[in-house]
Amino acid sequence: AALDEIKFHTGINTNTYAMRVGLEGSLLACLGLAEALFAPRTFITGADLSWLPNTTRYSGFPTPPAKLDLPDRPRDIRLTYVSPQVYSIGRRDGQLVHSNAWFLANVAKATEASREIEANTGGRFLVLGDDTLLPPEEFPTAQPTDILALPVLDREAVRAALRGALDLREVLDLGLAQAFAMDSEQSLRVNRDLLKLRTMDKGQLPKLVRDPWVQGLRSMRGAYWQFEQPLFSTLRLMEVWADDFAAARKFVQAHRMVLKGRSLPLLCLKDEDGPWRRELDRLLPGAALEIWTVVDPGCARPQERTFDDYSLPRLLKARDLVFASPGVMQRFEYYWEIMPQDNVYDLRRLAPMV
Repeated sequence: AALDEIKFHTGINTNTYAMRVGLEGSLLACLGLAEALFAPRTFITGADLSWLPNTTRYSGFPTPPAKLDLPDRPRDIRLTYVSPQVYSIGRRDGQLVHSNAWFLANVAKATEASREIEANTGGRFLVLGDDTLLPPEEFPTAQPTDILALPVLDREAVRAALRGALDLREVLDLGLAQAFAMDSEQSLRVNRDLLKLRTMDKGQLPKLVRDPWVQGLRSMRGAYWQFEQPLFSTLRLMEVWADDFAAARKFVQAHRMVLKGRSLPLLCLKDEDGPWRRELDRLLPGAALEIWTVVDPGCARPQERTFDDYSLPRLLKARDLVFASPGVMQRFEYYWEIMPQDNVYDLRRLAPMV
């Protein structure tokens, strides 16, 4: 996931066909695809970004109770609080609906993206119906007959454009990518520590349920809703997410080392190096791998590139980055539990690929 964020970061990837993305939802990716294909007009349906009171959402998940006795509101005040993270708002067709902070963020980001895309490519976005929170200025209404009136699609021209996009080699700013991954990792760890520190005050617990990080998890679809301890789950999610960015940082660092002609140590058990050598050759073309093999304690011979429990700390200290095979990670599990792994890439992350 972290590598995907890096790949689709428009400041890191200078490919003009790279899609813009957003953590707010898939709508941003859809707009990004239209932008990447230089679509002159894109028709949108299903982006209501709200739900009717007294209904169910997403596989029967109940909605908050409706407030049917809402007072009259000035025209410039559209939001009314319903429950934590849920608001009442007027849809552009005049229907009073419920929405949440996540959906409202989608509206804001999509509106901003629509303006930018129109300025960059001239493309316009139209919605098939007014049952949406998207603003009419950036997303005017269209009818199905407008689609039927369009000329027949030139499929060969579309295929040619797609081939041109696929043939364009992406150029990533690896220095910026590594810095982005490091900053994201550190930010997640700091925020996780702050959130965990607040849990020490029992009086803070009711407030923490409304914390944006916790609400972000609760807003996700599917099994996440079933968590009985959302605060614990949020802390765990932030930890896993930070670890993912740490792994991405190390992998980008490996690419930079290859470009500089530096060797990459691969720590593995005897007879374990073959599959991993082939996989790393594929993922890191041109990499010069140093194969280091585990031996019994007291039998390490650095000149033969063998190491044991005693020499492992010295080996790690002398290297900016090492790849550790699944066998090595398991063999030295007692060591990894108490020592930092800032320069160790755990190849168990790639195990399904081998």
